[in-house]
Amino acid sequence: MIDEFNEHHQSIEPEPPLVASNLTRLDVSDPEFQEQLKALEHLEGISARLGTAKPALQTAQRVRYELGQIAEPVLAMFCADHVYEWHQDKKPHHIDMVMMVCDEHGIEPTPTIIKLAAKVARSRMTGDLSGTPEKLLEENIQRQVFRLMLNLIYAGETLANAAIKAAQWRREHYPNNKKYKASSLDKEYTKRFRSVGPDGMTAEEFHFKVWDRYSTELTKSHWATIKNAMPFADDDLLGMRR
Repeated sequence: MIDEFNEHHQSIEPEPPLVASNLTRLDVSDPEFQEQLKALEHLEGISARLGTAKPALQTAQRVRYELGQIAEPVLAMFCADHVYEWHQDKKPHHIDMVMMVCDEHGIEPTPTIIKLAAKVARSRMTGDLSGTPEKLLEENIQRQVFRLMLNLIYAGETLANAAIKAAQWRREHYPNNKKYKASSLDKEYTKRFRSVGPDGMTAEEFHFKVWDRYSTELTKSHWATIKNAMPFADDDLLGMRR
C-alpha cells in the first residue's frame, strides 16, 4: 500500500524539477471534457440562483473531476478532500499537499488547482495563514488510517476488525507518533463516516457509492489480499470495546 506521506518524515535531497513535457496534462480542449464541464457549470449556476451554492463542495468537485480525467479516482478524491478541508479551515498546507501529490505523480496541476495555489501564495504574502505543517501531518496520518479502514470495510472486513488492524498499521508505520487504541479508532470512524449528513447519506455510503462505480476488479482483488494479510493489533492496542 502506498504511503503518500513518508517523505515528510525523512531528510532527503530535493529532486530536480520535472520537465514539463513529461507531465501528464489535462486536455481542457477535449470536447467531452468541455461538454461535462458545461454541465457542471450549469448545475453550479442553478445552485447560485437558488441560493444553495456550497463553494467548498463545488471547488472540491471540480478538482476531483479535473484530476479524474488524468489520474486514479482515489488520488483525485484524496486531493479533492484536501481542497474541501482548505475551504473549511484555510490552512494553506492542504493546497501544498495537493501540489506535492501532483508533482510526485507527474501530473501538471489542473486549472482549478493552479487558482487555489495562487490564493495560497497571496495569503502567504499578506500573512493570512492558519495551522502548522506539524499539525497537518498528524491529521494526514489519521486521514490515512481512516482511508485504510474504509478500504478494509469495503473489502468485507468488519468495523471492529478494521480498527484493530488499522491501529497496528499506524504503530508500525509511525512508531514515533501518537498511538491510537483500536477502540478509539472505532469510535472516531463511526462519528466521521457513519453519521448521516444533510444529504441523507453517510460519508461511508458516499465513498462506497463512488468506489462501486470506479473500482476495477484488480483493485478489489488487491484490497481483498491486503485485508487477509494484515495482522491484528496486540492486546495493548485494543482498548475498551463498546
